[in-house]
Amino acid sequence: MNYLAHFHLAGDNDGLMVGALLGDFIKGPLTAERTETLAAHKDIVLGVKLHRKIDAYVDHLPALLTLGNQLPVKLRRYKGILLDLFCDYALSHYWHQFDHRPLEQYTSSVLTRLERYRDCFNPGADIFFGRMVQYDLLNKYQQADMLNGIIHRIGQRLNRVNELDEAANHMWQLEEQWLESFPGIYQQIEKFAQTERAALLQSAR
Repeated sequence: MNYLAHFHLAGDNDGLMVGALLGDFIKGPLTAERTETLAAHKDIVLGVKLHRKIDAYVDHLPALLTLGNQLPVKLRRYKGILLDLFCDYALSHYWHQFDHRPLEQYTSSVLTRLERYRDCFNPGADIFFGRMVQYDLLNKYQQADMLNGIIHRIGQRLNRVNELDEAANHMWQLEEQWLESFPGIYQQIEKFAQTERAALLQSAR
């Protein structure tokens, strides 16, 4: 899952939504040292835990593995990257099926909520949040050019530009099939997230 999906799966709890962002920027066990800046915000720590639970579930979801295995064998090592980004692309296209609010209204609300907790961000999260605002990323995940640009930059970081660009080309060849499969897959993920979200919040009471 990429950022738009993670925010949506966090529900309407501010702390869980902040944790949905920080989940990619806090590594390793959630020790007191790693979360000391969040001591007054227990829901944010729960949000990081929810983010990790969703990622673990998605990584082993048979329907998504089936889609990833449609890629050529030599490119399947990148299926996690491609599927994460494609999920936001697909969610943007099917947004009206999963939320009653217009996408731009929703994403504006997300950024406003996150801004209130910016003092809780570590440097990596703060830099990314700035880019998210500057480039309006949450609304632009529905644009193929934006996804291609992100995949290309990941390729540059990994020194795998040619392979990732090739993988992106194959992903777009599979676009129709992947889009058709997405609503049913997201319904499964959403049901899982709702259950885990309720359990985490209940455990913190």
